[in-house]
Order: sequence, then structure tokens, then C-alpha cells
Amino acid sequence: MGGTAYTLGTGIVAVTNKYIPDARLVHEATSGTLDMVKRMMQRDATNKPAFAIFGSPDAWRAYKGEDEYSKKAFSNLRAVVFINASDQYLVVPANSPIKSFADVKGKKIGSGGPGSTVANSAFTFLEYHGVGKKDFKPFYYNYRRVWRAFKMVASMAVLSAAVTP
Repeated sequence: MGGTAYTLGTGIVAVTNKYIPDARLVHEATSGTLDMVKRMMQRDATNKPAFAIFGSPDAWRAYKGEDEYSKKAFSNLRAVVFINASDQYLVVPANSPIKSFADVKGKKIGSGGPGSTVANSAFTFLEYHGVGKKDFKPFYYNYRRVWRAFKMVASMAVLSAAVTP
């Protein structure tokens, strides 16, 4: 809970249930995109409708049955609308030796939760810059841990700036 998709989903469920009398949506927290796709595929297998919010890169891979979705393509998956964009940040301490995307090879990289759109998008973004998943060690952080990590990195940068003449 707490991610953009969760928050937007809550609003969509509330508005849909209020203004479309024949629709009854239920909002469920999941562990991320992989879990959402799995639940949607299970419902699809029993001819029950399903609706989920997750990123375009994940949707495409699920539809094609690629990467983490290689067990089975979800050819019945359909897109409804673009909901939101997400930014990707590569944050390092001010004195870090990491100056480019290539410099993350062999390092530990924090990302969003496992199977989340945030993490999967970050991996796709790095891959486009020549850094594959096998080139670094991913650490999957939820939103609370990401916030704590940002605060720690920010204080490291401030401390670094204060110590430097």
C-alpha cells in the first residue's frame, strides 16, 4: 500500500462505484505488478473480469510472455488508459564514484518493491543504458525504506558538503 497505483486505484474504485451503478469494483492491495498480473490471469482463466493499474513496460512484457512473465503470455490483457508517469532517479552520495549509469556495474542498487512497476521500470531504464540485471545486485525497497534511504543519502551529501573546504 502507498504507491501511486494504489492511491489512484482507490480513487478509481470510489468514483466508479459511486457513479456507475452497474459496476462494483473492489480495491485490493498487492505486492506489485507480478502479483496483479497473476491475479488477473487467474480471473481470466475463469472468465471473470479484472482491472489493475500497472506500468506499460510490465503490461507489454506480460502480454508477450517475456522476462519475469515467461511462464505464460497474457494474450487477453488489454489496456484501458494511461494513468500516470513515473520518474526514475539514480541517487548517490555526493562523493560517490558513480558518475554514469555504467558505473553501477558491480554495485548494490536500491529499487522499488520486488515485482513493482518502479523496480521493473528502473531495470528497463538501466538496461537501455547498457546495464543488465546481472550487472548489479538489486535491493528491493518499499516506499518507507526508499524515503529513509533518500533521507540518509541527503544527510550524507550535506555532511560531505560541510566537511569539504
